[in-house]
Amino acid sequence: MKSIYTLGSIACLLALAQVAHGALVDLELVSPTPSRNTIELTITASGDLSDSDTDTTTASGNIFIDLEPFLSNNQTADLSEITLAGGRISIEPIDLSLNFGLAGGFNVESTQIQAQPSTPSPPGTITQVGPAGRYEFPTNQHEVTLNGGTFDATPTGFLALLVDPTSIELDEAPITATTDATGVVIISSPTFTGPIARYDVNLTLPLSFDEVVLTPEDLGQNATVSVAANGTLVASGTLSRVARSSDHVTLAFTNFDEPAIGDTDYVAGSNPPFQELGFISSPTPAAGGVNPAIAVTNTSTTPTSPVLFHRSVEGQTVFDTVSLANITDAIVSLDMQIRDTSYEPGDFVRVFATNGSEEVDLIDFDNNDIDSVKGAGYLLYAAELPDAWTEAILVISSFSNSSQGSERYDFDNIQFIGIPAPPPPIDGDADGNGFVDDDDIAIWSLNFGMQDNATRSDGDMDGDGDVDGFDFHIIQSNFGAGIGDLAQASAIGIPEPGTLLTLASSLMLLIRRKR
Repeated sequence: MKSIYTLGSIACLLALAQVAHGALVDLELVSPTPSRNTIELTITASGDLSDSDTDTTTASGNIFIDLEPFLSNNQTADLSEITLAGGRISIEPIDLSLNFGLAGGFNVESTQIQAQPSTPSPPGTITQVGPAGRYEFPTNQHEVTLNGGTFDATPTGFLALLVDPTSIELDEAPITATTDATGVVIISSPTFTGPIARYDVNLTLPLSFDEVVLTPEDLGQNATVSVAANGTLVASGTLSRVARSSDHVTLAFTNFDEPAIGDTDYVAGSNPPFQELGFISSPTPAAGGVNPAIAVTNTSTTPTSPVLFHRSVEGQTVFDTVSLANITDAIVSLDMQIRDTSYEPGDFVRVFATNGSEEVDLIDFDNNDIDSVKGAGYLLYAAELPDAWTEAILVISSFSNSSQGSERYDFDNIQFIGIPAPPPPIDGDADGNGFVDDDDIAIWSLNFGMQDNATRSDGDMDGDGDVDGFDFHIIQSNFGAGIGDLAQASAIGIPEPGTLLTLASSLMLLIRRKR
């Protein structure tokens, strides 16, 4: 049996491509300092009323980014595209004031403001600048939208007699800002744990905007009030990927896009170049559990919607058999998240691969293990499969019995990969190109008479260390092998039988000369 490998937060989200070309990662804003995740907010009145006030506040939350294609040979970062794919940034409340002397003024307060980054015309461009792993991108290809919280403007003094208090609801009137600056992404070299590669990803995103929030109509005066923000958002996170070599190919995959919402079972169709995985589930309602189900469902959480979930059942989902014949270095992987609630003794989730007689675990969690990762979002789990296996079946088994129906396990992005074994050599094929043709005869002729240490590439077809007439006989007997049909044979110019007879006659002359 091979070891189990797990790594922390993969945070893959949205629509992960079937062969996982891109890399979607959840980056958390780091702790604020004066130079990062501290936002300077300035409120300015202009026109007949003139004043300004400035305060600083802090930002927290997360930013989702999609990096393409991310991997060169699936190990080293090699970016050309970036998309800000969402997230949730919280800007702490501020308290500012405008004073217009005898006219009075405004007190401006905010609740906690929510903001979301995006790329309106994805993807954006990104270019390596400086040392390996450092990339820069123009931030004006991206936006940050303030779409939650309120700004409350309360008039004071004489203005209080003329103007009503005003509340700007950002969910109803969002402010979208584009910053003309340069952002930076830094990606570390990978570290490996079994078949999983782990990358540290850091994002620097300048933020600057100046937007009018109160118009003359709002103020009843020939004046406007604007809010300006300046700061630098810095976020970091970890991306975990299955460490596939350039020789690995996808054998089978599902991200549950094909089954219908609510499906417990699914018969997969044809989806070349790899196998689409179908599945059969056997849910048994757990005693005391509410809303028992194993099914495909939509979800607003990451990574992909839809996903397969197990809730309040004692049951299994068994996936289609995947052929591993002539496959080496096979790896199976999936993403799983566990909902953040209370789990009791007896609750468990296990994911394993089997060939019918042996089993390899990806996940084997009791309630204590579950408690250690619940609420952590989607995590990547993977296991290497023995080379001796000729097939594998993935099985998800779980138990939970929440009286509130809140104990739930979500699964996504199930993938088998492996390296196809090279085809066996063709008898008579000296140059290893898959055909027995004139080039192989030429190699044999060039090395005819070689007595010691000859190899197949020298024309030694019988492996006895020399190049002689027995080797020619093997080439002659297999001439045309690997071609497939007469049309292909004609295309590469296979000699007529008379030509081979001439070659055989030449061989006899060569043998006589050697004597």
